[in-house]
Amino acid sequence: MTDSKKNTRLFMCTLAAIAMAYGWGYRGVVGHEGGAMVPGAMLGLAVCLGSRRADWRQRAAVAGVFGAAGWSWGGSLSYMEHTMFAVSDSWP
Repeated sequence: MTDSKKNTRLFMCTLAAIAMAYGWGYRGVVGHEGGAMVPGAMLGLAVCLGSRRADWRQRAAVAGVFGAAGWSWGGSLSYMEHTMFAVSDSWP
């Protein structure tokens, strides 16, 4: 593996980590699904814009929307409301 590929991978991992850390801190202030949308959108945008690929940059908004929706839905699962139906034999 060449040094430029290693540097690109390191840059992408660092960019994604910073975007998620900043966004997750915001989620701690706002909370719930609305707060989880921010780190998801930031991660989708950071990956697309930091990829240095023109076709990914054109789709950055779409990646941000789907990242926000995915992290919002995943953020709601962190409260165990949906998963308790799978592990419990009682509906209420």
